[in-house]
Amino acid sequence: MTGKRSMRMARCVGAIVSTAVMSPVAAQEGAFDIPKLDGVRIDGEAADWGAAGLRIEAMKTDAQRPAVAVEGGLMRLGWDVEGLLLCAEVLDDAAVEGPSHALWEGDGVEVFLTPSPGHGEMVQFIVAPGSDPKHEALRVLPLEHRQDPALLARDLEVVASSTTDGANYVVELRVPWALLGIEPAVGREVGVQVIVNDSDAKGARTLRHWHPDPATWTSSGLTHRVRLASSAGPAVRAVTTAADERLRRVRVEVVAVPQLTGRPVRLMDGETLFAEATLEAEDGAAVARVWRAVSVDVPIADTLAVHVDGLAPMTVALPDRKKAAADAVFEQPIVSDGFIFHGEVFPAIDFAQPSLMEDALGRYRVEVAYFDADHEPVERAAEPGRYGAVIRFVTEGARTLTRYRTLYRTPDHVGAWGYDLDATIRLPEHFGVSPTVAERRQDEVRRAYQWSFEFDAERSPFQALTLAGLAEIAPGEPDDDGVYGGAWVRDRQWWVEQKRRMNGNADRYPDAFPGPRPIGGASATVLRDGAADQAGMNPEAVAAIDELLTQWAQDSDEGFIACVARRGVVVLHRAYGTRDGEPMTTQTPSAMASLSKLVSGTQVMMAVDAGLIDLDEPVDTYLPELRGAGFAVVPTMRHLYTHTAGMSTHRGEEDHDLEHLVAECAPHLPVGEAYRYNGMSLELGLKVLEQVTGEAYPRFAKRHLLDPLGCRDTDALNASWNTRSTAYDMAAIGQMLLNRGAYGDLRFMREAVFEQMLPGPLTATLGPDAVKTYGIGCDTMSHDGLSASCFGHGAASSATLRIDPELDLVISMTRDAAGENFDAYHPRFIRAVVDAIAD
Repeated sequence: MTGKRSMRMARCVGAIVSTAVMSPVAAQEGAFDIPKLDGVRIDGEAADWGAAGLRIEAMKTDAQRPAVAVEGGLMRLGWDVEGLLLCAEVLDDAAVEGPSHALWEGDGVEVFLTPSPGHGEMVQFIVAPGSDPKHEALRVLPLEHRQDPALLARDLEVVASSTTDGANYVVELRVPWALLGIEPAVGREVGVQVIVNDSDAKGARTLRHWHPDPATWTSSGLTHRVRLASSAGPAVRAVTTAADERLRRVRVEVVAVPQLTGRPVRLMDGETLFAEATLEAEDGAAVARVWRAVSVDVPIADTLAVHVDGLAPMTVALPDRKKAAADAVFEQPIVSDGFIFHGEVFPAIDFAQPSLMEDALGRYRVEVAYFDADHEPVERAAEPGRYGAVIRFVTEGARTLTRYRTLYRTPDHVGAWGYDLDATIRLPEHFGVSPTVAERRQDEVRRAYQWSFEFDAERSPFQALTLAGLAEIAPGEPDDDGVYGGAWVRDRQWWVEQKRRMNGNADRYPDAFPGPRPIGGASATVLRDGAADQAGMNPEAVAAIDELLTQWAQDSDEGFIACVARRGVVVLHRAYGTRDGEPMTTQTPSAMASLSKLVSGTQVMMAVDAGLIDLDEPVDTYLPELRGAGFAVVPTMRHLYTHTAGMSTHRGEEDHDLEHLVAECAPHLPVGEAYRYNGMSLELGLKVLEQVTGEAYPRFAKRHLLDPLGCRDTDALNASWNTRSTAYDMAAIGQMLLNRGAYGDLRFMREAVFEQMLPGPLTATLGPDAVKTYGIGCDTMSHDGLSASCFGHGAASSATLRIDPELDLVISMTRDAAGENFDAYHPRFIRAVVDAIAD
């Protein structure tokens, strides 16, 4: 089975440092031995395994309990000369499988294979067995994590089979070694993770995972060491983990199969007994827990040996408490008696959990400087309106942490009892309230939300910035700027100006951004309607593309827009299917998800062209807040935009103080050590763009890219995921890049600067041996018949942008999600476009 290369993305708002660095997880001491098995047939039957294979009888679950083996083994691993072998026998009480584009949402098995834990190459396959009456055939979803172009040229295929008996099922897999260039031999080690997904009819999901951290899709480091051997190692009958609890104690937990109840557990720090306990019966498992009180500043061992009578020794990695403290500070909310307040006295502000922060930082005091709407420092809120709070937490060790928050003073205070909220509130269906009841009880619904403003919204920074922005809009001011003239963008612009005044960038970068510039002379190609033969394409083949897309829309639950242009001639531009019960139109915006990275990366290159940014200059040149932060290697803009700055989440869009958050985590960031796909580093890159141009990113995008290109249906709000657009608008951006930085009579960047944007091996950031290719917000897209020079970017929404200089071709498709049968139709669509080229 062959699948499209894709990536599952989650918007993470947790620790800034990668899971692979931060997770306190356990592993067996040494590697797990799996036996060589000759003659195993991948037929969904476990009989030919006999008693062979490494038996995995205990796994972790998201409920912190083991998955106990069924007769014959819950999970078994082996190998042969062709690949890794897996046999999973799963007992289930309800057969509920996910949609084809998101098989992880339902019943099934996931397997990850990497040449070694932490290696840059990995493959992932998710298998739904076909036990659900709605999906009676086995389905496989391959997810791509490889980086080496030589490996990417090999189709992501796996041999899989299943049998089912009601909700129970058996899945067999052979994952080919060739996908990763692995040469199998006795003694060779690889990295493996196995996950069993379980859903019930009510939508509840449970994960059972072999490696204690299930987020393996974010890092190949979250796999177990597995050794290819002649015979199997001891059965896996227990798992153990360690975690930090509120920075005050460490908890070690051993969870084992119930047959081990009553056996002693010893935790050893070298030759010293760290703690001991007894496995006790609990919810069908045998569980032992140990707590050890220890403060952040007290050093503890990195690992402990875990001994359970009758089992092979295990090791558990204890949490890095300095990193845990940094994470706690990073994630800690700022609270106030009222970000929305009345009267001249500013509200008190502090961390949400001061005691926890004292454990992380030591004793501290809070110092707040206030600024009015004109950025002037004030001590009292003399007038209603916007204010900015620059909050500094100063520790006894003279360390200072800084946060920014917007405040809003109302003209008067009227309690919720003193006014009526004039609104009709329609509750979303997933709240579980009948729309009829909600409409009939509208007075009660309205009153509840009215009182929630009194007790909740006044303490919300987001509500404060919303009112501050709305209050600044004059009644007669037109709304034709949409989100660009709205409260959120106004608030972001205010903080850009405030920070530039405080850090000196207003003086260092005083000039308005000059681009795009008139070309002079011959104009560059622009998108225009025309006949297929003008584009050098076969008219009948173009008509066949439209027929294919029409069929696709009928065979899917997701509407979309497609746009195909060659030589600037738009040969197809049409909306297909429906959304929310209404027909799609060519002006219906959709989520661009990670295609936002290409949009923002384009604008970074415009600033490079203007001489405002050097891709290889340390970012603390532009962001003084990062100076002296303690980076082992100070990241450059190239690090930030090629996912090599050591960050791992998609947080950052709403953090005006992101520079300070990153500075606090700087000592823990492995800059330049690995490619780690994320959004936060790109958001930090946009802070650089804002500081050198003086324009909040959404306004910069509108003024200098979108309006000049005629992109009227695009909202670009952040660097990495929050852009909404249409196929034609994205095609216009694609055509400008196809023209090497020009469009019509405007030049957005010089050709030499455009060349710096294109994907290439990441040797500049990861060293001479790096094989992963990536550009500034773009990646190679040379598959399904497209040329080796084709580039673009993937998207969790499955939006598509392919820019092929060799074929003089732009392909754009916008949609909110893949929908059913995406993997079946999308390759055919791309291939049909390529095949339609007549010359």
